[in-house]
Amino acid sequence: MPNVVFNGDSNVRLYSWIQSQAYWFAHKTRHGRLPFIDGVHAFIRHVDIIPAALNLPPDMFIQAAVGKPFNTRDHPVYCRCLKIRQHKTDVYPHIAYHGTSIKVIPSILMDGLVMPSTVVSNGIRVCPPDNHIARGVKVFDTEDFSNGIFVSPSIHYCSDPAYAVTFSDGDERLVAVLECAVKRDAFKAFPSTVPGYKGHEGDDLTAIEWRLTNPAAIEIISILFIPQIKSRIAAARLRAGKLGVNPNDVT
Repeated sequence: MPNVVFNGDSNVRLYSWIQSQAYWFAHKTRHGRLPFIDGVHAFIRHVDIIPAALNLPPDMFIQAAVGKPFNTRDHPVYCRCLKIRQHKTDVYPHIAYHGTSIKVIPSILMDGLVMPSTVVSNGIRVCPPDNHIARGVKVFDTEDFSNGIFVSPSIHYCSDPAYAVTFSDGDERLVAVLECAVKRDAFKAFPSTVPGYKGHEGDDLTAIEWRLTNPAAIEIISILFIPQIKSRIAAARLRAGKLGVNPNDVT
């Protein structure tokens, strides 16, 4: 099949309309390859959210201002906030958080948070990470405990390395956390399953994990980018000073 090119803009992606599914399809790697000749195709310019790490179609989020995707927030922690949709408080009254990897955010925004074993639109089957409780294991008197969608009312808990994967943006190290809205009576609360997690003010360690089994009971309303290290170089120089090394030798 032929390739088509939009010159002068590396953020432009080719999409093709799949009539039978009412769905716009874009190939993950072959951005300019036409999957078929007949039909409707469109070039869509993606927006850089985190350069070299995350870009999204403009209809996937609500810009804070023209050309500015983020708001800065101080609650519940200091972060950059990318708003995805308005919070429908009458339908989804509860707020909870889900730590993740920046690499999977486009897929999550496309398909939502889904149950394990679901095959999402990019063709990947969702499975619990290797460092999580395996499928089929009974925990807290719940059969196949990991067969669920997990969020937490504690932003600190879901920012733990067990859930949130750090990434770099310039000199900063951050984690990505999904801010979610949850329907009333749609979840069951469980104690912490993260060994060694130290609770923060306001944490209830006996009810810090919320388990859902209905993907329709949860909506993603924002993505929060939370700094873990404001400056990697400054942190490295501080460590060097403590070890008796000249901090100015660290670059």
